[in-house]
Amino acid sequence: MRRPLLVSLGLLILVGGALAAPWVGPGGGDLRTGYAGDQLLPPLELKWRFVTGDQTWTAASPAVYGELLVFAVGKTVYGVDPQTGEKKWEHATTDVVNSDITIGDELVLVGDHSGVLYGIDKSNGNRVFQYRTVDEETQTTTTTPGAGGMGGMGGMGGMAAGQQARAVESGFALVGDLIYFGDDQGVVHAVKATKEPVAGVGLWKFNAGQAIKVAPTYHRGSLFVATLTEIIALQRVEAQGEQMWKAELGGGGRYILGSPVVVDDRVLVGVGDQVVALSSTTGQVIWRAPAQGSVVGSPAVTDGKVCFACTGGIVYCVNLANGESIWRANVNGLLPVSPEYSEYRQAIHTSVVIGGNTVYARTRTGTLVAVDIDSGQIVWRYDIGDLKRPQTTAGVGGMGGGVGSGMGGGPMAGGGGAMGGPMGGMGGMAGGMQSYLGTTSNTLALDLSSGLAASDDTLFVLGGEGELYALASGAVDSGPPIVKKAEVYIPRTDGTMLETGYPIAVYDANGYPDRVVTPMQMVHPSGALPSAGPIAIQAKVSDLGSGVVPESVSVSVTGPYGAVAAAFIYLDSRHTLQVFIPDRPGRTNRALDDGAYVVHISATDYAGRSAVSEIRFTVDGTVPSPSTQQGMWGGGMAGPGSGGMPGGGMGMR
Repeated sequence: MRRPLLVSLGLLILVGGALAAPWVGPGGGDLRTGYAGDQLLPPLELKWRFVTGDQTWTAASPAVYGELLVFAVGKTVYGVDPQTGEKKWEHATTDVVNSDITIGDELVLVGDHSGVLYGIDKSNGNRVFQYRTVDEETQTTTTTPGAGGMGGMGGMGGMAAGQQARAVESGFALVGDLIYFGDDQGVVHAVKATKEPVAGVGLWKFNAGQAIKVAPTYHRGSLFVATLTEIIALQRVEAQGEQMWKAELGGGGRYILGSPVVVDDRVLVGVGDQVVALSSTTGQVIWRAPAQGSVVGSPAVTDGKVCFACTGGIVYCVNLANGESIWRANVNGLLPVSPEYSEYRQAIHTSVVIGGNTVYARTRTGTLVAVDIDSGQIVWRYDIGDLKRPQTTAGVGGMGGGVGSGMGGGPMAGGGGAMGGPMGGMGGMAGGMQSYLGTTSNTLALDLSSGLAASDDTLFVLGGEGELYALASGAVDSGPPIVKKAEVYIPRTDGTMLETGYPIAVYDANGYPDRVVTPMQMVHPSGALPSAGPIAIQAKVSDLGSGVVPESVSVSVTGPYGAVAAAFIYLDSRHTLQVFIPDRPGRTNRALDDGAYVVHISATDYAGRSAVSEIRFTVDGTVPSPSTQQGMWGGGMAGPGSGGMPGGGMGMR
């Protein structure tokens, strides 16, 4: 099962009459350099989308080799055609798959949380073998529930308090018919993977002493293994695996969460808030490049440049020779820029990919970003949807914290973050981390995301609702941006704002509404809004084709007497538009006169297609404002927020 020499060298091979660059595993394959060839040119446009219907959180990154693309969601592994998105097969695993996927000439390799490595026939999805990190006869621990976390960010603290028996999350190094990987108990496994005469036979084990979350990297007879805080170089790995050197790099809250990258005579790895370059022969540190946040995932390398990203939402480019900065790009998108919205920064928890002259990154808020490698300028953005709530099979949810920190704490408000209600219970993700590191072997779910895979002119990425996107250079953009999911927020009778809004119709360029529900319809038969102000409208602006150009979004409001004073914010990290109509000077709780109003929203995509949508409503001074009991859905209490735009406090979702 030895991969052909051309593939091992990362060169192009001929598949189905077209040149296809394989992305067989983490970082692309063999040396993890993250380079996808020179055809991946922005703006990318949607080629196809595969919807699984499974919204289980998954950290497994896709892989593509020739005419097969493989990805996982929850406990299911999917094999699809990378050109069309047509499903070829699917394979069920015992537990959630969070290991990066590797594709060989005959087999697909995945690992799950029950501690099993699966060898799957790439032609039909049948299981060829499985290898358990702990023998069934001696395995006494599978999963124990953990205690719920409190405080900080609230209710996910328990997820890191459970225990899994040697879960396989690391991804794999595949060399000929030998598989190398690590488990959550810090054991490196070498497994023989031929179909005949034996399959899935363990050859040797090496105890590294700490959990291994990322794939090892093989180079010239040596295996470079990253534990949470160390890089260990093993030699003679075909026979037994002996330690050559070990470099202590992490600790004190700084961890290694990306595979080592081997290029020239050095090993590159992210450690906490920096990328470190080591000598591949001695393990000595050559240079360190700092970042404003944790580096999660591996750097990517091309033409003497090293690119990486951090949880602060910044993409970096440094010199391979000495680690000196070339440029840095802040991907946090907000128009206009507002410090009150800093909690919506677009943290990056994956490796970056280099295609041609462009660096691609995926943020936790569901935005793909392309940065020009020469200038450091952001040249493209694309929304793939918010990240799903992390879920694992270990640990039980903690008690919801829910201190409000939502949009209400910014320029839209003086009153409070509504995320304290709708998003309460998401707290404690960070709180569970220490429990994990100290006493358990469960996943670092907070810090790992499904990464990117690339082949030829196509980028593959797993979205927030269990769907896989294929985005290609030169694909057809089917239409302009659309505005959807609009809601209107108004004061109650006591002057406080609703935590949840009333649905309101959006009309497209042809005058067709996306829904028939009108504001206040469930409270007052006319569907009109009361005249009391301030009034705010929130909506999503999206484009499945090539993505919305943030700078193109504009808003105007007209009424019975012409233009109406209004302010708007396009929150790029949430792909959300907020329009705020304040009280008029000297007219407290009287934002608008009676009559008909239209909010005009214009947006353009990267293919140059523009559209104007309208949100229409009527104001009637005889309509009563809703009371607290009249809210359509209720909602959690908003937490405290910071003051901002004048006109009263409101907690928006």
